[in-house]
Amino acid sequence: MDKKAEDGYADDIGQKVYGLTWQGKLWGKGGAIAWSCLRYTCLKAMGKELQGLSALSSTYYTAWGNALARARQNWALAIFWTPKAIWALCKALKLSDEAEARSGLKNMTVGQLDIRASILAAAFFRARHLDDASECIKEALTREDISDDNLALIKTKLAEIYNRTGEHEKAGDIYCKVINMTGVKATTSVRVRRSAAWHLFKWGKGRETRKQVAKEFLRVALSVAKENNFGDQVIKIKSLMKKMG
Repeated sequence: MDKKAEDGYADDIGQKVYGLTWQGKLWGKGGAIAWSCLRYTCLKAMGKELQGLSALSSTYYTAWGNALARARQNWALAIFWTPKAIWALCKALKLSDEAEARSGLKNMTVGQLDIRASILAAAFFRARHLDDASECIKEALTREDISDDNLALIKTKLAEIYNRTGEHEKAGDIYCKVINMTGVKATTSVRVRRSAAWHLFKWGKGRETRKQVAKEFLRVALSVAKENNFGDQVIKIKSLMKKMG
């Protein structure tokens, strides 16, 4: 198989992984994880291991959130999904660590920095992980080629880190700007609204008002997710709705 054919094969698998991931079909033999592992093998053989490591870490990160949401949505199944969530996050962190060790932050794309920051922020059981996540975000924000969608997602991740460190006012300022960004994709809008909803519910001003606005954010996000067949986001949004009561 020549290089062009190999590239096409890997890209075709990437499209399959993308579709399955957003649909929430991550687990099992035909799931996004299995296909992402295959894509990593193809990319590694083509000398594109960094790209493969980052992409595979992203799939495992999504799987972590998916499993965690399933556990929270149905406590009867938590004993099944919680270990899967822990396993997926550990896999994501290991792959992401390897990606950075091989390339360094300066050589990572904005998308790769976003993935790295998300994984580090999720694995905040060590204080340095949040610091490292912040470094990824700072690096991404220096890039001239950052798109509006990447900018929205990177800033949303920064707001989430501020919430983790107790700087809720800073987080709120970011959400006020990001939530009003126009021209972003549906995939971006859904994730931003889900994150902003949780911030409002936990730390927004005016208890009853903030709860109402937070639930409205989730209602809109759920509508967009269903309309676009974002099954993974549907699971995560419903889990958050249940958590809010």
